[in-house]
Parts: sequence; C-alpha cells; structure tokens
Amino acid sequence: PDRRHRLMDLGLDSLMAVQLRDRIAKDLGLVRPLPATLAFDCPTCEALAAFLLRDILKVRNQNRIVWEAII
Repeated sequence: PDRRHRLMDLGLDSLMAVQLRDRIAKDLGLVRPLPATLAFDCPTCEALAAFLLRDILKVRNQNRIVWEAII
C-alpha cells in the first residue's frame, strides 16, 4: 500500500483506530492523549506522519530527508 491510501480503505475500523491512537501515544511516551478522532482527522499514513511530526513532535523542517527517515 502507498502512504497516501486511506487507512479505512486498508481495513482500519473504529476499534483499530482507537488501538492505533493508544499505541502511538504509548510508544512516543506522550503525557497528553492524542485526539479521539486521530485516524479520521489524519486518514492516510502520510497525513498521520505529518500531524505527528508537526503538532506532536514539533518538527518544523519537514523536508524530504525527514520524510524518508520516518516513512
């Protein structure tokens, strides 16, 4: 699958969306919970990575090198 495919089209359902959100928060060691609507607000892997980089990890320079390292 391409990073631009919608997660829901790849079989992600609402329970899996909650589990994904919780797993990401746990693995990143976040104190605050991620939004309950994370998988719906960020419907692709690319959008999810952009949100995490920009809004959670505060990475401002989202150049190609950063993207290739993350995705």
